[in-house]
Amino acid sequence: MKLFVIPNDPYKNYIIKGEVKPRYFNPDTFFTKVYVLNYNLNKAKLFDELYIGDKTFLIDFKKLYPIYRPILFIRNILILRKFLIQNNIKVLRSYNSNLQGFYCFVLSRLTNIPYVISNHIDNDEFRKIFSKKFKYKIYNFISKNIYEKLSLKNAHKIINVTKYLNKYSKKYRGNLDNTKVIYNKVYSNMFFNRRKEINNKNIRCIFVGKINDQKDPFLLIDVVHKLKNLKLVIIGNGERFEELNKKILSNNLHKRVELIKSVPNKDIHHYYKKSDILLMSTNTEGFCIPILEGLASGLIVISNNIPPIKEIISDCGILVDKNMNSYLNALKKVMNDKKLVQKLQEKSLRRARHLDGNIFETVESNLYKSVI
Repeated sequence: MKLFVIPNDPYKNYIIKGEVKPRYFNPDTFFTKVYVLNYNLNKAKLFDELYIGDKTFLIDFKKLYPIYRPILFIRNILILRKFLIQNNIKVLRSYNSNLQGFYCFVLSRLTNIPYVISNHIDNDEFRKIFSKKFKYKIYNFISKNIYEKLSLKNAHKIINVTKYLNKYSKKYRGNLDNTKVIYNKVYSNMFFNRRKEINNKNIRCIFVGKINDQKDPFLLIDVVHKLKNLKLVIIGNGERFEELNKKILSNNLHKRVELIKSVPNKDIHHYYKKSDILLMSTNTEGFCIPILEGLASGLIVISNNIPPIKEIISDCGILVDKNMNSYLNALKKVMNDKKLVQKLQEKSLRRARHLDGNIFETVESNLYKSVI
């Protein structure tokens, strides 16, 4: 039983973001072999294989050309179609409904192989952030009116990583038939999950996420600047990394704010273990893995109040408006109320166990079984 995956990003980006986990592409090691298309490689030898564990192989590919490059797009489709047939692929999987999902739609039509799409973000919300940039306008128009409509409408199964994304999915599919909510997988046993006291003289905070317009950690620098007993570790990279670093330096915060570009998933628990509070200030999300990792680590989670984060946190964290005073008030509440801290820590750990990755890994493997 073989699976063919077109991921959201080239594999190196998964490594950089620290997203690679055991059985990430092969839940419960259900498939005998998984091929993951490793695209955007300048010097790729076509379909060169690299084993990455869990019966999963990277296969090299130069570029996923869009439909406005019709000759190159058709060539790609014909090459991939031949590979799928020769290797007796049983299921296709895309990790978004954009170009990657459209490739799965076209390939499925040509081979009769069923495909599964997972939605990890509301693309309509995402477009509001990036639509001002001209280079995204053409792609966004085509994605909204062609890629997403066709890939979601015709998918054999759809995975939404939160209930919040059901609205987006329904808009383009027309219904929620064959749609399943499967949370992103965070394994509680990977994290240091015991309650710990917070030293108000030295409160250690952490932010994990891309340094871009979506995740937007800039407000947190202002918060740290205001509260002298706060230290902050920021783990992430992105197009605004240097801008963030300049803000840290200009505020003379380099001794209290540490910037780390990337941490492998297998090591991230060490950083949560050293922290007391997870601070998030993201503008839009489909899920937000660090929120669940923070809960699994028994941290106090303080985040701005947006629907998917509220869904994950439930009543196990502190949700605030996205302004400095709201964050400051939440932090002062944590400093002044030890009973609240203990209550939230206990709730966080219970919530993380309830949403443990092993549970959703089995749900995902069962979904694949229902497709075949």
